[in-house]
Amino acid sequence: MTFAGQRNIEDLETLAGRRSGAIDQAAVRYRDLATLLELLPELRSTTVTAAPTQDQFNALVADLQDIHQALKTVSDALRAQALRR
Repeated sequence: MTFAGQRNIEDLETLAGRRSGAIDQAAVRYRDLATLLELLPELRSTTVTAAPTQDQFNALVADLQDIHQALKTVSDALRAQALRR
């Protein structure tokens, strides 16, 4: 095998996360980040200048729950990939 061919294999193994000690260089799979696309394009909560109403507070909590769930899904996917190594 040529040097270039071996280098291509090493690069592919690194991107796939299969190369020893190179998990931090592995490619992120689209499916692992797809949940971020499900976030609403706009926040439900808005800036307030006084104490928030119950509806304003609930909108903020809903925004935070959406963001937390999306990040947890990404975190779980990355953790699962790391544990398979």
